Amino acid sequence: MGYSIHIELENGEPIDPNQWKQAVDRLEYVRIHAEAFVEATNPNTGEVIKMPLSGLDADVWNPGSNQWELVLYWRSWGAVSAAMLAGFDHPDNYLRSVMLDLGERPVNPTL
Repeated sequence: MGYSIHIELENGEPIDPNQWKQAVDRLEYVRIHAEAFVEATNPNTGEVIKMPLSGLDADVWNPGSNQWELVLYWRSWGAVSAAMLAGFDHPDNYLRSVMLDLGERPVNPTL
């Protein structure tokens, strides 16, 4: 079982979608994901599975792989989440740094 890390407002109120867009827009290494769906192929059957996205999910530039990666998912209750992968708790973790940058006022990360 995996864990997720969330960006939420300190006061418990939902993040307004416009606040989220403003937070994303101020960082050159984060962008709103352009596609309406994400696709995956079942390796056993070859079936292509399409899952709809929210329109507010975000890509983060990964300097290690030199590509954009969809890692930040808008939640209908007004929060943003990402999978908490091994190493996230290390201060030099890149995704942690990005989420902290996004979490500067008006939004704050919470565990």
